[in-house]
Amino acid sequence: MATSTSDSAFTTADQTADRPEPRHQTPQHTGTGTWFLLVNPASGNGKGQRMRQRVETAMEKAGILAGSAASEGPGHLKALAMEALAQGHLRLAMLGGDGTANEVLNGVMAQDTVPSRDVSLGMVSVGTGNDWTKTTGVRRHPETAVQDLALGHEVLHDVGRVAYGEGFRQQRYFLNIAGAGFDGDVTHRAASWNGWGKGSKWSYWISILSGLFRYRHSQLRLEVDQVAHHHKALTLAIGIGRYNGGGMMQLPDAEYDDGLLDATLIGELSKAAMVRNLPRMLDGSFVQLDAVHRWRGKRFELSSDPPVWLEVDGEVLGKTP
Repeated sequence: MATSTSDSAFTTADQTADRPEPRHQTPQHTGTGTWFLLVNPASGNGKGQRMRQRVETAMEKAGILAGSAASEGPGHLKALAMEALAQGHLRLAMLGGDGTANEVLNGVMAQDTVPSRDVSLGMVSVGTGNDWTKTTGVRRHPETAVQDLALGHEVLHDVGRVAYGEGFRQQRYFLNIAGAGFDGDVTHRAASWNGWGKGSKWSYWISILSGLFRYRHSQLRLEVDQVAHHHKALTLAIGIGRYNGGGMMQLPDAEYDDGLLDATLIGELSKAAMVRNLPRMLDGSFVQLDAVHRWRGKRFELSSDPPVWLEVDGEVLGKTP
């Protein structure tokens, strides 16, 4: 998928004033149609490592493997993506999950060798949540995913940027969803979890259930395209894709190519109401609750009292603002 860039915190690139029809344009390439494979061996509790040979073999049979490289630790995929682009590989296939895609994306956005619009990202999903691919429709079976890469069907895909911390001195790009409040707290808990199910979707659900009875609502100030909103909130999701947290549909109407960000804020709910409505997170019907507020825009600015955790594409960043 080709990517497009942006220039403000919580923003997307397309400057169309109103919500346009999805673009679904095919980007132009000068490459040969082959893909350079970036592997996250740790993804899916080691599934990335176990699946590497199988995926490479399938890509070789399809005649689309230009080479491969594997991450040696956190942050390495970003450097590998930059190196691959510098070597002339415009199509980057990824063996991993949402965190893998986020690292590679940030490598694409950090380099200036080629315009980000000319870069394609493809995914063979072996991660824990795989939420990004639920929106984009990437098929899960490894050989089937490789067949899709060989077909070369590509669309333009929006990219968001989060600037965070005091003075917004740090930044991170994202493909799917950025979360704050309870969403960020759960991601932080899951990342710190050392008990049963560590690194699996179960650790995320354990973190949700344990956090529900400990987390306190925060007072949020949210600007949507310079219009301020004040809410006592449980959680906030802002993004491009529809799913996060291993299949929860927090942004049911989001489109990945409309140049806009969708946002869903869950306000004050009792503990009982939180537990009772968890199943409605899976099909997006929770947005019908009176405590839920939704917006669509290009730029969102968030502050909170007290500060709350931030996450993008399932990766913990830090805290607001």
